[in-house]
Amino acid sequence: MYTKTQKMRTHWIINKAALAAILLIFSLLLVNGCRESVIIGDIQANPAEKVQVGQAAIVSVAVDFQQPMKTELKFYWKAERGQIDPKGTKEISVAYTAPSEPGPDTITLEVKNRKGEQIALRSKVIQVVESREEAPPTEQQPEEPEPEPPPPKTKTINITSPKDGEKVGMVTTVQFSAPKPEQGKYLVVFVRPLPNDPNQEWWVQSRPIRQVDGTWSSSPVYVGISSDKPGTPFVISVVLTDKPHSRGDHLPIPPPGISDSVNVTRK
Repeated sequence: MYTKTQKMRTHWIINKAALAAILLIFSLLLVNGCRESVIIGDIQANPAEKVQVGQAAIVSVAVDFQQPMKTELKFYWKAERGQIDPKGTKEISVAYTAPSEPGPDTITLEVKNRKGEQIALRSKVIQVVESREEAPPTEQQPEEPEPEPPPPKTKTINITSPKDGEKVGMVTTVQFSAPKPEQGKYLVVFVRPLPNDPNQEWWVQSRPIRQVDGTWSSSPVYVGISSDKPGTPFVISVVLTDKPHSRGDHLPIPPPGISDSVNVTRK
């Protein structure tokens, strides 16, 4: 059997061992708590992860303190080819200047506590690209005003007799209104039989005479020949042209110019 002194010594040894175990567990919890008290995020680049040669960007890291920390953190930034300003700092963001040659560049961040122990290590690859040379601004030329559209051509020739679709005899008179031609311009009356027949030609009629009221009259105008049957179609046309024509001339096509035409049939 144990003596009283032996029992007390045994209890003291047991309590000491229990206290050591409790201190060990508390230390582990404290260490783990310190390690988990801060979260270091990934490195971010602003404005983009592509930087032109020689250009600057801001690189930063997100730090999330889960619990109040007594230790002081230091951030050590380093670029493989570019420049970091400053390299060792308490700031979580620094200025990065890209190198003069294009290609990938690795930025590294090492986070340490006051004792110099590494808390986190992060890295990010920045793509350095060629600079885009912008063309020098050109002097803006004053815009030229758009030309005004020409006034619409008005019909200056109007056949008043015979009317379109009218039945006429072999010999008739053509009356029309038109301004007096300028020098070098001529009014010519044509008759073409069978307008749907491509083999027919345009026959020049009598020279128009200006009347007292300013209208014009061409007479006689021959619409076909005596053997043409009633209902035979003809087209009568007045053209303002720059070439004079004599009665009896015939053309495969009428000359260009302002004109007016009517379709008639023989009586």
